[in-house]
Amino acid sequence: MNYTENSAGSSLNITKNSLLTLGTFASVFGIGFLANILVARNLGPEGQGIFSLLYVTAMYFIIFGNMGLPNANIYFTGKKASIENILGNTYLFFVLSSVILLGIYSVLSERLLIGKEHIIIYEYILIPLILYNILMLSIYQAKKLFVEYNTFTVMRPLSFLVIIAFLKFYGDFTLINTVYAFIASFLFTGLLQLILSKRTGFKRLKVETVLLKESLKYGIKGHLGNMLQFFNYRLDFFFVALFAGDEQLGFYSVATAFSEILMIIPRSVSLVIFPEISEMNSETNIRLLTERACRLTLMFTLISGIILYFTCDYLIPLIYAGKFNPAIEPFTVLLPGIAALSVGNILAHNLLGRKFPVYASLASGIGVVITVVLDLILIPEYGILGAAAASSVSYSCTAAAFIYFYRKKTEFRFTDLLIIQKEDLAYIAGALKRTI
Repeated sequence: MNYTENSAGSSLNITKNSLLTLGTFASVFGIGFLANILVARNLGPEGQGIFSLLYVTAMYFIIFGNMGLPNANIYFTGKKASIENILGNTYLFFVLSSVILLGIYSVLSERLLIGKEHIIIYEYILIPLILYNILMLSIYQAKKLFVEYNTFTVMRPLSFLVIIAFLKFYGDFTLINTVYAFIASFLFTGLLQLILSKRTGFKRLKVETVLLKESLKYGIKGHLGNMLQFFNYRLDFFFVALFAGDEQLGFYSVATAFSEILMIIPRSVSLVIFPEISEMNSETNIRLLTERACRLTLMFTLISGIILYFTCDYLIPLIYAGKFNPAIEPFTVLLPGIAALSVGNILAHNLLGRKFPVYASLASGIGVVITVVLDLILIPEYGILGAAAASSVSYSCTAAAFIYFYRKKTEFRFTDLLIIQKEDLAYIAGALKRTI
């Protein structure tokens, strides 16, 4: 097979899987959005803020404790490592990591959740459940079992929505019951993953210590980048809670949730392109696929952002019954940064797939430093509007850093990376016809 045929075949596979994953992400967002509406309207801004902080706190520990193993699973599966060994190592790591994380949390919990002693205990359940979910999803992504991956991705928020809908109409919709429903959704999905795990293709679990060491060695290189990237996304939640209070955090969490509509496309493409790049040997093919992904992702993200900018004054009051109107202005401030980060997200996975995780860490680190400095300056004075401005500037600088590091390892023209081309539109039209 010649280069053109190989590139076209890979592009078509990525397009099909991206469209499937995009549909899943749209479904997940829609389901999660309905759940967010129910929670916000019934708990109010303060309850929404506390619930958001509970989830973000759990995610901080999980992002810290996964040691980059999800990305390593994808990378080494692409390099033809045994899935039985990878899965066995993953289960062993899950047990050890859960014990360590819960030990650390027991020491830090009262400092992180000041004045919220009534929810501290629930993190002991959430942390291992969410960690298990993330680790198992990496196995399905690594094996390119996107039907299963997308099914599990949808089942978690769907089960949460069903439970809280029951609470709305037949039960007692309190903060604690909402937390119980959230825990139950991860428990249900985890059990389903365990029952159906034979679809990954293994016959029995095997622990391979050499592979585990290599996986952790690879994962840790990019692990700092993953942590810093999440800090860049969510560090402002802690600063808002600290300087502005739970009610303002509730408003800000709604603004953030609305802005993340724009991340559906880049996250879908990134999830698919990472395992593909890990398997490819041709730098030219990798460059062409990455640049086309960036151009199309940026185009659709900008179109979506413009639509949301002109409709948010009507949508947010309508959806949240006028209780979260203060979220409108910070949402509009977040939009430019989110649009810029859509390209950065694709390039981050390109660098990881090409075994350059250090560059991903450096780019995310730049973003975190900017976030911390601007949050400390702006939030005490301007509240959630200052938090949104800090995040938007940080996201834009992070995207610029990813472009810079990508350029260090790839020869390209900026127009090839950012400006839509005629053949892109023809490509998408043809790909849609073949997919449908």
